[in-house]
Amino acid sequence: SFCTLLGVLPGMGSFHRTVDVLELVCESVGCDLDNAATLLSIRACSRPWADAVSHAMRQHYRAWQSFAEDVAGCLDAMARDAATWDRIDPVPARLCVVCQSYGAMRGWLRDIPAVVLRDRNPKRLARDLRVALSHVPRVSALRFVRNGSALSAEVAGVIMATAAETLETLQITETLHITRAGVPCFPTALPALQTLDLTANDYVTDDVLADVVRGAPELRTLRLRSTQRVSDVGLERISEHSAALTALDVAFCDQVSEVGVTAVVARCPQLRRLELCGLNDRVTDTLMCTLAERDPALQHLS
Repeated sequence: SFCTLLGVLPGMGSFHRTVDVLELVCESVGCDLDNAATLLSIRACSRPWADAVSHAMRQHYRAWQSFAEDVAGCLDAMARDAATWDRIDPVPARLCVVCQSYGAMRGWLRDIPAVVLRDRNPKRLARDLRVALSHVPRVSALRFVRNGSALSAEVAGVIMATAAETLETLQITETLHITRAGVPCFPTALPALQTLDLTANDYVTDDVLADVVRGAPELRTLRLRSTQRVSDVGLERISEHSAALTALDVAFCDQVSEVGVTAVVARCPQLRRLELCGLNDRVTDTLMCTLAERDPALQHLS
């Protein structure tokens, strides 16, 4: 058989456990979109095969995660997001999710890729979220990209009821106001949240932002890049509720000026990273002097 031959091919070494052979077979199949159906068929054969598929998916996920980390430092945020988005396919990503109860190492997935939760229908998105969280009970990161109004009150409720105690990263980005559908709902009670990314989100207002950060006392990183309905009022509320903030991105936010930025700098002494690109004449010498006087520990300013 093919499995037997694998054990005697020159240079392949010897396999002392059947699981070694099964895992090698699954890795040789590959985990891209074209081969996902093959892995699904193999997975249905038996528990050992399901364990082997789980191992292969873990290797695939680690490779994708390594790529995501490599592009994380890319200066062009849109290019970085596009590269990450195109790198992983939805079928293998979902296979990663359902493999969590199999293999020698279980529960290894804690960061659910955005492609797993990409539906724009509220009911289907809520269903997909419940299924994902049933397989990944201790999720640390949830990502929603271009979901629009599918982010319903039901979805927000599922996040708060199921993931609030472990969720450290929440991404809700590129939610543009291009239809007349209902306004998305945002979870507002996330005590473990440390990173919140609301980049290019037309539905985020000062009031929405205040509600979210009020329920996230451990917030460290806040990204509001190109979020046009957040103003200085919103930044002042951030400064009131997020004293532990270490990174803030308000680049290309048309309603933000040095007034709001100064409020954050004054009340967030741990601030280390500040993105102000695109604020143009709203960033004056006065603000630069304030940054130098009140935040000498600032490490990155752009």
